[in-house]
Amino acid sequence: MKTIQYSLFCLLIGVGVSFINGCSSDDGDADPCPTVQCQNGGNKVNCACDCPAGFTGPNCETEIVCVDVSCPEGETANPANDCQCE
Repeated sequence: MKTIQYSLFCLLIGVGVSFINGCSSDDGDADPCPTVQCQNGGNKVNCACDCPAGFTGPNCETEIVCVDVSCPEGETANPANDCQCE
């Protein structure tokens, strides 16, 4: 029951508190941020995902397709067009 109450507290208070105190439990085994599910090799840090190069998003779910493309000023690489600058 203590773990459930603690998890509910962390969920209700939100991520802001978790950055301040880590929102860690006293039993050491419970995941303090069970709703954070990092993908594509991302690591959970203070209840947020730290994404590897080439990925972005709250859960590292979005691949940055044109990561190595350098375009002239005012243009962006279009992934739908083989990363051509437009």
